[in-house]
Amino acid sequence: MESLDQILGADSVFHLIADHIKDFALFLLDPEGKVATWNETAQQFLGYMAPEVMGKPLSLFFIPEDVTAGVVARMLEEARRNGRSEFNGWHLRRDGSRCWVQSFLSPLTNGQGKTLGFVKLVRDTTDQKVLSEHLVDAQARFEAVFEKGPDAVVVIEDDGTILEGNPAFGVLLGLDREGFLGRKLQDFYEATFDLPEVRRKVWEKGSFRGLARLRGTGGRTPEVEIDVKGQILEGQSLVVLRDVTERAQLQKQAALNDKLVTVGTLAAGVAHEINNPLAYILGNLETVRDLLEAPDAALMSWKDLSDARGLVRDCLKGSQRIRDIVRGLKSFSRSGGEEMSEVQLAELLDSAISMTLHEIRYKAKVERHYEPGLPPLVANVTRLQQVFVNLLLNSAHAIAPGNVEGNRIQVSLAREGDQVAVRVADSGKGIPPEVLPRIFDPFFTTKPVGQGTGLGLSISRDIIRGYGGEISVESEPGKGTVFTIRLPIATDRSPNARSMGEKTPDLSGLKVLVVDDEAANVALFTRMLRRHRHEVVSTTSALEALGILRKGLTRFDAVVSDLNMPDMSGVEFYKQVGRLDEALTARIVFVSGGVFDREMEAFLDRLPNPRLEKPFKIEDLLRAIAHVQGPK
Repeated sequence: MESLDQILGADSVFHLIADHIKDFALFLLDPEGKVATWNETAQQFLGYMAPEVMGKPLSLFFIPEDVTAGVVARMLEEARRNGRSEFNGWHLRRDGSRCWVQSFLSPLTNGQGKTLGFVKLVRDTTDQKVLSEHLVDAQARFEAVFEKGPDAVVVIEDDGTILEGNPAFGVLLGLDREGFLGRKLQDFYEATFDLPEVRRKVWEKGSFRGLARLRGTGGRTPEVEIDVKGQILEGQSLVVLRDVTERAQLQKQAALNDKLVTVGTLAAGVAHEINNPLAYILGNLETVRDLLEAPDAALMSWKDLSDARGLVRDCLKGSQRIRDIVRGLKSFSRSGGEEMSEVQLAELLDSAISMTLHEIRYKAKVERHYEPGLPPLVANVTRLQQVFVNLLLNSAHAIAPGNVEGNRIQVSLAREGDQVAVRVADSGKGIPPEVLPRIFDPFFTTKPVGQGTGLGLSISRDIIRGYGGEISVESEPGKGTVFTIRLPIATDRSPNARSMGEKTPDLSGLKVLVVDDEAANVALFTRMLRRHRHEVVSTTSALEALGILRKGLTRFDAVVSDLNMPDMSGVEFYKQVGRLDEALTARIVFVSGGVFDREMEAFLDRLPNPRLEKPFKIEDLLRAIAHVQGPK
């Protein structure tokens, strides 16, 4: 073929091919780069009719900037020299709009190598160009957030292995990338939730959020909110960690303020609950005293003896009731830290009911439905108790007085899969639908000014979420309200949890040193232990107790020590004993009325030694002493 006209003949191969190409615009150019013909796709693509472009230079379709820059001339020259030229850039349509194209230009030559013209294939890649730019922008935004964002971000595998982490995560831990890549995320934090539970929540709901405490370098242990966003790729999840230490401190202060308000609300009722049993305890004891001090006491009749026994039994019941109330109030009022221990929810609920009973007893009956055999949870006793007290007080305040038999507050406890569900249901006035969405908002309250802080439910929600749990509410005006709390059952138990078993050990003949600054307590403990055939040496002075140990005349099997003594604290006594006989420190049982500072409590929480809260039963003391003897 010697000329372009032959190529353009009506029966030429060119037209045969061009008419069947639908995905590309096909141009045939003369040797000077002017349009000789094109296919229908080119016409549809650029919007020109054939007569409008025939004989026009290729530059007609290029944007002015490229024409001025000599792009068209370079393409033609490159195609002549190299046999091919490629272009990726903008083209102009007839209406002035732009489209991004990929084009290929090749020369047509005869047998002697003479250039007869050019073939140009053009493909519209505007959509790919826009998508590519969006991807580039998205990647740039992601890199900006990932690399420069204030929150720590990591990508982990299903088993917690860290595949990638941003600089903020390294700062949080005090490590460089090499220090955390390839390690397990769970190695860097302490929390009540475990990885299987997180995976279950992500599978069910697409995400998980909980509070944890990081174990970084340099002794820093920031409190963080862990937000697992679900799978971003197969087997990989995105995790965001936010340092909420300062926020947590503010929340704790708000919780303490709310707690103090609640204590004020409970104070009068607690006094009433204590005064009632105290009145018959004193009366019964005076009656028993009169019987025992009567001139003919030695000849006491069987009826008087039976009456005395009944009076003493009532005194014991009343004393135990006062003990439970005081213990609950003491635990509730403690501002303590975040010490975790095994928690029996049934006991904690009973304690909360005892504390709020005065608010409830004149309005409703309390019904308890506890599933037996539930495992303990690992949590902070004080914080969980605050939640239960808040819910019970809310239920009491929602019920009008005057119909005790007709009103109910139902407290239930049941296992649901790998969670424990606590429900507090009341037959009160209910919550209006327009109010229900706001009840967990901070400072929102429907109570009159001066009654409550509006923080109770907000704080309760934060506490429950901190343990990886959930709190929800259902209510219908005129029928009542049900609050449901779901808490995960931890597979790992707290190292601080102390378990001494349930069975009272059958031990005797142990040598026990008792030290307590209250002479009456010393006499009581001594009498208790001697009744169970133990040898007891006792004193009201910690300094005197150390003197006894220094003499070394007796090897003691156990030491019972008060924590608050005027001449020396129980903690200092423990340290002094350690200097004399380090092995003996493991056999110290601490007893206390419960008044000690945070530093003392933090020290005690690091020790495995049993700690008994006064008043306690003889069985508790015997179990504690047996516990420090170790396995037999």
